[in-house]
Amino acid sequence: MGKLNFSSKLALVCIIISVCCENADGQHLEFLTRFFTNPDAFGVTVRNNLAFVANDTSGMQIIDVSDPYAPFHVAAFDTPGFVRSISVVGDYAYLTDGDSGLQVVDISDPGSPIGVGSFDTSGTALRLSTIDGYCFVANGYSGLLSIDISSPADPFLAGVFQSSGYVMGIFTMDTLAYAAISYVEPDYGQLQILDISEPDNPIALGSVDLPGAASDVFVDGNYAYVCAYDYGLRIYDVSDPTSPGLAGTYNTPGSARHIVVEGIYAFLADEFAGLEVLDVSDPYDPFGVGSFDTQGICHDVAVNAPYVYVADDNSLTIFEFITTGIEVSGHTPARFSLNQVYPNPFNARTTIEFQLPTACSVRLEILDILGHVVANVIDAPMPAGSYRVNWDASGSSSGVYFVRLQNETEAISRRLTLVK
Repeated sequence: MGKLNFSSKLALVCIIISVCCENADGQHLEFLTRFFTNPDAFGVTVRNNLAFVANDTSGMQIIDVSDPYAPFHVAAFDTPGFVRSISVVGDYAYLTDGDSGLQVVDISDPGSPIGVGSFDTSGTALRLSTIDGYCFVANGYSGLLSIDISSPADPFLAGVFQSSGYVMGIFTMDTLAYAAISYVEPDYGQLQILDISEPDNPIALGSVDLPGAASDVFVDGNYAYVCAYDYGLRIYDVSDPTSPGLAGTYNTPGSARHIVVEGIYAFLADEFAGLEVLDVSDPYDPFGVGSFDTQGICHDVAVNAPYVYVADDNSLTIFEFITTGIEVSGHTPARFSLNQVYPNPFNARTTIEFQLPTACSVRLEILDILGHVVANVIDAPMPAGSYRVNWDASGSSSGVYFVRLQNETEAISRRLTLVK
């Protein structure tokens, strides 16, 4: 597919196609639509029914994705630089604007975004992560910045972590920050873990070197998922932040750029190779379950299950990722357990995962708030293994439900909320 030329700054054009890629285990990655942004879309964040697209020299584009088959343009906000990533907190969008630093935009009325503040980072603002009134900015050779955004109209520098490398990616969780850093001579990358309990004084706790440039990091539980560019995905056990250790690797066909982990799946923007979807239920043995050649340069990915949003070259591309049937992994779990349901809250479809250490008779059922059984998902003898099954609640009304897993001796329940 060749690139299209547009005379206008923003081409409000959609292509709607139905292309479905399914693997043997029943996962579907279905291409829904492509919305052309022109120029390149470098980042995407989705909140509620709005996609906020980092649109390079055209600033930020706001797109209504309430109907994933027919997204439409809501508004644009121009910036002095080149927008690379966006974080949305409440009524404000925080934009990394390249050499123009951090921009703060009031989006309380998405149709009329208003710039309310900015901060000159004195570097190249690339990625950001917001937490507890602070914005942590990956600022290239100028290190990692901690910016106080308690007053969005007047952000100010709180602290700096200076690195000898080029800080490209950042993820924050609780009192820790995880930075993806690249070095040129010699060519390698690094995952740096910092204590940010005092944001004005980030302190290095531990680090681990990567064979290639580190472009992004996402942390889920005790594992950090690091994009190592031409070396694919590297997964590290960070349960001890002072001593991260390699858990698993996955060589992607392209150049691993950005990553999001949702449940047991990792969604990876793999540049010229498109979108890659991996099963990371066992971080020591990740494997691919789906892929899609986006025909452009896949820069970034966001997930609002079951939809996947890709910032791809000069477009926002939308997919639906669906798992069907009962799936089982090959390893034997240590205990009888029921994971948290995801997504939760959910609309129409959610995924249930459970583990059986030994063969047993299993009943998996859905109950309403009064304890009445509304769905018998499984009622059968099953061998040991880790299982994943979907519940389709399209015929049920909004409200609170419970999923209950029981064998001959134990029962476990989880709460879930259906929102339509």
